[in-house]
Amino acid sequence: MGSVLGASLLLTSGLSLPVLAQPTLIARGSKGSIRKAERSYRRGEYSTALMALTQIIQQDPQDADAYFLRGIVHVTQRQTEAGFADFAQAIQLRPRLVSRYYLSGLDCVGFEPQKSVWAYTQDLKQNPKDAAAYAGRGRFYVALDKSADAIEDLLQATTLNVKDHESYWLLGQMYRSQGDYSAAISNYTKALELDPQNVSVYIERGTAHDYAGNSRLSLADYTKALDLDSTQARAYYNRGVTQDDPAKKIADYTYAIERSTERNLFTHLAYNNRGGVLRRLGKEQDAIASFTQAIALSPNYAAAYRSRGLVHSTLGQYQKAIEDYTQAIALNSNDALAHAARGLAYANLDKATQARRDYDRAVKLYPQASRESDYALVYYNRALLRAAENPKGALRDYSRAIQVSAEDADFFIDRGDVLDRLGKHQQAIEDYTQAIKLDANQSRAYNNRGVAREQQEDLEGALRDYGDAIATAPNDALAYRNRGSLRLRQSNYEGAAQDYTRVIQLSPEDAEAYYQRGLAHTALKEKQAALDDLQEAAMLAQQQKDPELYQQIRDQMTKVKMLTP
Repeated sequence: MGSVLGASLLLTSGLSLPVLAQPTLIARGSKGSIRKAERSYRRGEYSTALMALTQIIQQDPQDADAYFLRGIVHVTQRQTEAGFADFAQAIQLRPRLVSRYYLSGLDCVGFEPQKSVWAYTQDLKQNPKDAAAYAGRGRFYVALDKSADAIEDLLQATTLNVKDHESYWLLGQMYRSQGDYSAAISNYTKALELDPQNVSVYIERGTAHDYAGNSRLSLADYTKALDLDSTQARAYYNRGVTQDDPAKKIADYTYAIERSTERNLFTHLAYNNRGGVLRRLGKEQDAIASFTQAIALSPNYAAAYRSRGLVHSTLGQYQKAIEDYTQAIALNSNDALAHAARGLAYANLDKATQARRDYDRAVKLYPQASRESDYALVYYNRALLRAAENPKGALRDYSRAIQVSAEDADFFIDRGDVLDRLGKHQQAIEDYTQAIKLDANQSRAYNNRGVAREQQEDLEGALRDYGDAIATAPNDALAYRNRGSLRLRQSNYEGAAQDYTRVIQLSPEDAEAYYQRGLAHTALKEKQAALDDLQEAAMLAQQQKDPELYQQIRDQMTKVKMLTP
């Protein structure tokens, strides 16, 4: 239902952008004037500082320090283009003195990663062993989504400075984003060896363990993070995702919600996931409340609408479900599951046209989806809709569902039913047999295989199947009815009467069962018992407005009355 959250590579890294440097300037011919301009800058008198520094540069166009300080003033006022032009001029004038001063001035505008990369590159040309410059440039390569360059620089940084825990952490982030969880975990571990109280790194390593499929180590890391800081909502959320025990999952999602703030972008996910667990536990109303909270926090969260729709469907509230699915589709028109679920809700309301349209759309979308079982169900549900009017189309859909997921006995049973109606009894028998192999307790498979065998005049095989259907489902009236009918064919009138008696016990309003038992009693020359059954059958048929059956019963009653006692 939900996924473990990893931190954004820059925004949630735990690394703040460097603070604007306060350099001790080394002036050349205008030392006093530069210091005066610097004091104006530090008092916030930016216009005065700019005017003074511009005058110095006019008097001495070779003054690198004046260019550098004027660049810092420009950057402070968010005049980044002018600031970088001054930095570039300062570096050109004094390339051997590219230092922390210059780089700090550039770092203070980290929202310009391309220019910061350029500045660090200038520094590394002069200082190729500068570990901090590699670390800084690597971080900005991350911002530029240049993974290979970022990893190369960060590896160089940790080689030059084995105590650079922040670079190890960022290497872990980069490797994890590439799916190399082993390398990610290794680097997170190095970061923690250097900084064992770093809560964020425990959470990130826990995420990597979870992605790598090691939930035990993942849970241990999330728990360690919470031992260090019990306010970490993301650790509770991630641990909730990883937990197996439903009660523990709900507890962790609840803790995440309680400890969240408006800055926690995953709070709505915690509500949604908690709703999913509650739904699976059968606590539908609590689930609806949780999904509704998720929607209130994030009105454009399509998954929450879809999840709430599933609960409404479970409760038989199909119109409410359709409204939720429709909202989910409005937010994400490519949501195959929402189309499939809405199609099923329409089908339950006997709105076949709308249902078929949604199933058709879902079929087109599902090849891009990840859950094959859901994909198969779309074909299966569309086949159910098509079965009566378009059996060949239904057959194709059942076959496609089986091709996608061949472990569902119902798929084979229903395909067998269509094959049987199309007169392909042997193929139907093969499907029913496969269903029984998948689930030996499928009474419907035994019963329907018995019907197909009866069509092929394999009466003994059919009799065995009806018996097996009854053995697996002793209250299945249909299996008793079918066996009773077959026993009538075989002149086993006592057995037939017994079977129809059981049908009547299970379905006291079944006019056909009374009629058939009346036939059995007639064959056994039990005149009064036959008349009693036929009279009851006639009354029920009349009440149920079945004139054809009623006439058959009246005709039989006439014949029975003519029998000698």
